[in-house]
Amino acid sequence: MDLASLTAAQAAHEIRSGRVSSTELVEVLLKGIEATDGALKAWALVDSDAAMAAARAADSARARENNPPLLGVPFGVKDVIDVRDLPTSAAFTPFRDRLPSADSAVVDRLREAGAIVLGKTVTTQFAHADPPPTRNPWRADRTPGGSSSGSAAAVAALQVPFALGTQTGGSVVRPAYFCGAVGFKPSRDMICRRGVIPLSWSLDHVGIIARSVTDIALILGAATRRPSAPTRQDPPRLGFLSIAVKSADACVGEAVQAMGDQLRAAGASVQEAELQWPWELATATHHVIMQAEAAEAHRDLLAQHPDSYAPILRAYLEVGMAIGAADYVRARRVQAMLRRDLTELAGSFDALLLPSSSTQAPDASSTGDSALQAPFSLTGLPSMTIPSGLSDEGLPHGIQLVGLTGHDEALLAVAAWCESVLPAPSWPSLPGNRAMR
Repeated sequence: MDLASLTAAQAAHEIRSGRVSSTELVEVLLKGIEATDGALKAWALVDSDAAMAAARAADSARARENNPPLLGVPFGVKDVIDVRDLPTSAAFTPFRDRLPSADSAVVDRLREAGAIVLGKTVTTQFAHADPPPTRNPWRADRTPGGSSSGSAAAVAALQVPFALGTQTGGSVVRPAYFCGAVGFKPSRDMICRRGVIPLSWSLDHVGIIARSVTDIALILGAATRRPSAPTRQDPPRLGFLSIAVKSADACVGEAVQAMGDQLRAAGASVQEAELQWPWELATATHHVIMQAEAAEAHRDLLAQHPDSYAPILRAYLEVGMAIGAADYVRARRVQAMLRRDLTELAGSFDALLLPSSSTQAPDASSTGDSALQAPFSLTGLPSMTIPSGLSDEGLPHGIQLVGLTGHDEALLAVAAWCESVLPAPSWPSLPGNRAMR
């Protein structure tokens, strides 16, 4: 059995059954990280000793009845999310020794469910746009996306079964798509944000990157204490957002059209979903709100440590400080209108279907374009990407699905049906990786 390739749900099942020990799994993953992360650079910190101690404790607890759902399953935590006694640096030098005394709410819930923190994954600085050191596991010259760069790369590279990310624009869905993983941004405030360094108070979300829709459902249930099983008997009704396809590269649009045809052939209803406003209205509104809120969140820290800020973020914050109150209020009013319209449109279908991003993973000088993810961070609707094969260049393709706020389990059920129809995901082979299994 290739332990590193186990999904989170598979690992949990194998550990509970006694066929695999948590100690064995953690040992294999640590060896894989040692073999591959010098080139991949997905981890800001690996807490090997604590993870091994927690794995031994999980194995000792296995004989008890009513074990928690994620007993002994390791996970990574994006380095803007607090883990007690581990630095939360947010890739910001003045924070390198910042040691939280308590877990964030989401880490606390996952530990309660039996999961084990393996370490902190690399983030772009303060979860913004400056490119990270992390490489895409499929192609070292391509970005893994951002800002949850390390989380997506580590999951796709078989270094850890799942990882936490955050999304303010497209920072869970986009890197998961670029790396060929499953990425889920839940409804606004579905996962508590206590203990997460803020970027934009009204747009920040905590999300999950994993290897299957079943994984996402299991982890979401643990994080929210609302267990669910994403099953769906009937083919879904999907609303195809061709307006989003038109803004994507030809190869991306053609791939999503082909996936739509494949889903239709399997029984899904795939119909045109029409917006009453230009796509750019949502992205522009998102920019105004995010930039103004980020500038306010960082005003004091930027004044204290201007030279410690990465260049793109520093310029972004300085421009954000010039956004006036009237412009911000107008943007919030447009946000409310867009939320109503998208909610009405999404409610006409079981889910909306569109590309996960406008391009495949571009070169490592950027983290990619957030235009096809940001409208759902703006409006708080749940969104996710699931992989759908590889392009001729050997880079992951995927589709994005969007549901109704508060109906995250229904979206996962649709995604599980689509996942069963689309090509099975594959994982990159990294130098030294398989040899350690």
